[in-house]
Parts: sequence; structure tokens; C-alpha cells
Amino acid sequence: MALAITTEQEQLADAVTKFAARHAPLDKTRAAFDSIAAGELPSWWEEFTAHGFAAVHIQEESGGQGGTLADMACVVEAAAAALLPGPLLSTATAGAVAALAGPAAAPLLTDLAAGATAAVVLPEHSTVHAVHDGDSWRLNGSTGTTLGICAAQRILVAAHAGEGADLWFVLDAGSGSGLSVEQQRGTDLSTDVGVLHLADHRVPASAVLSEIPTERARCVVVALAACASAGAVRRGVEMAVDYIRTREQFGKPVGSFQALQHKAAVLLVNNYRDLAGDLRAGRRTLAALLGAEGARRAFALLVLLPIPTLILIAASGAPGAILGLVGAPALAPLVWRFGRAEGGPALNALLVDTARAGTRTGLLAAAGIVFVSSL
Repeated sequence: MALAITTEQEQLADAVTKFAARHAPLDKTRAAFDSIAAGELPSWWEEFTAHGFAAVHIQEESGGQGGTLADMACVVEAAAAALLPGPLLSTATAGAVAALAGPAAAPLLTDLAAGATAAVVLPEHSTVHAVHDGDSWRLNGSTGTTLGICAAQRILVAAHAGEGADLWFVLDAGSGSGLSVEQQRGTDLSTDVGVLHLADHRVPASAVLSEIPTERARCVVVALAACASAGAVRRGVEMAVDYIRTREQFGKPVGSFQALQHKAAVLLVNNYRDLAGDLRAGRRTLAALLGAEGARRAFALLVLLPIPTLILIAASGAPGAILGLVGAPALAPLVWRFGRAEGGPALNALLVDTARAGTRTGLLAAAGIVFVSSL
């Protein structure tokens, strides 16, 4: 299910999805992994920012679209689901955190709305210390591994200023001596990560954004990261469902194998729970394609099909597989519950129980096969 909850947000998320399909197909993204890791901007970044996608949540007086953080969350989720590469998440997060500073952040927000890229460093993710030196500040220390730091043109970093206080500074990544970025290789190949090093790096007093509440900044960072994760998970679910529906192994659809049947059943419950929202957003999940009644029938098939499957496996030379049927009595009640479940809580509980039933059946069958083969 997409995060969009209003018609406007659905349209916004759909626009991001279509942009990604036009400009960042998977083959081009794969070919650009090395340049992405080095912090090079995608060729389409200027057009993306010209559409206002990266500045949806920035006020109009700063050149943004005047939307809310929830609107930006929809953009981030849709971009992640489309596997859109580049520094969107880090830049959007920097804009959201900077907005907490009020009017003092106007120059930074104007830069971001115009297409500048950025990254955010929370105080617990760095050893950066700030010392007041006349009419400027000296910064020393390093950050931990930071998302989007290689591509960032502006860096919003919280530095320790003594006596437990943290001060937020806006750094220009190209602003001179004492600032360097060490590229690292992350697990998400669609974006860059790295470490910022500061050695007597001087910044003017105007670089301080003193009004940012650090706890709220943490919440913003975590919230937008969660939205990106939700989008990536949604894409994974859609790809997994498509795979088990279309791919064959040994002349049979892979969805016919017992382990995948139960995984598919779990995914189907998840899709069914979010069916109304997915239909509004035009998502092509398995439940949306089948409809409510079709989803109930498919769930029954996926949950109960392991029973004849295990019998056939046992009859084909692996008699120990029959031990998996010990867990069979727990399967039928799942079908009954799915047909009568109303609302999220009941389906959430069904998700857990379906996963447990599938795991139990598989483990029993495997144990039986191993035991009999050892005799």
C-alpha cells in the first residue's frame, strides 16, 4: 500500500513513479552504480528538481511547493518503490530538518529548492566538535557513515559545542580547506554513503542554525527513512509475487513449491489488509488483481495445497515428508479466519499465524525427510 492518503498525494506519488519509469529504468540504474557511489548526480536530477519533487515540503517563499512533510513522505516512498537512484532521501531530509530552524534556514532552503543536494548528520553519528573563535567557528572531527554525503553540496551537521550543547551548522561541501569526504560502499547501491572529515574547518557565525530542536530532527530523519524503507519493501513484495506467479522450475510454477506457497500466503494477507488503499492508488498487487473474493480463494489454495504436495513428495521417494502433515490441522482454521477477518488487527494476527504455520509445516517435513534418510 502506498503512503498517499489524499487524491493529491496519490497523484503526486503517481507522478514520481512515472518519472522514474521514464528516466531511471533498472538497466540504466545498474549501469550507473559506480557513478552513484561516487556521488555523481543522475543526468535527470535537474529535471527532477525542476518539477519540484525534491522541494514539495519547502515553503513557497523559499522556492518550494508549499506542501507538508506528509506530502514529502509520499514522494520518498514512491521514489524508493520505483528504485529511483540518487540523493533524494538525504536532500529531502535535510530540507525537513532545516525547516525546523525557522527564518534562519531560508538561504539553505532556497538553495535546496533550486536543486542543491544535501545530507544530514545527527549529533550521535559524529565526533565533530565546534569551538568559537572570534567571529567564526572551528570544526574538528568526523562523522559516521552518512547517507548522501558524497553527492551533498550542503551538509547540515550537529556539532558538540561543550557542556552537553549541540549546535547545527550548514557547511558548503566545496568551501575550502579542512573539509573532505571519504567515499564508502554501502549495501544500497542506489545511493552513496561516506564519511565527512573536518580538520580546523572554519565557518562564519551565519552558518549556525541555533533553533533546530535535536529531538525533533531525529524524528524527521527516522520518519523519512522509514518511508523509504516502506517503499523498498513494497517493491520487494510486488517483485516476489510476480516471480512466483510467472517463473517455472522443473516444469512447474515456483509458487507450487511448499515453502513459497506459505510465503505467498503471508504476502497475500498483507496485500489483502491494504487492498482498499492499493485500489485507490492503482497498485497492481496480487490482491488488487484478484479482488476480495479471488484473494480469499487464492489464500485457501496457498495454505491448503501443501497437504497434497507433501503426500506426493512422500509417494515419490521421500516418505519422511509425511511428517509435515502433523501441522495440517492448524491450516484449515487460517482459511476460516481469512474469510471472516475485518480490519487491520485481525489480519495482522493472521499474518503472524500464517507465517508460523508455514514454518512449522516446512520444518516438520524437513525433519521427517532427514530422519528417514538416516535410517
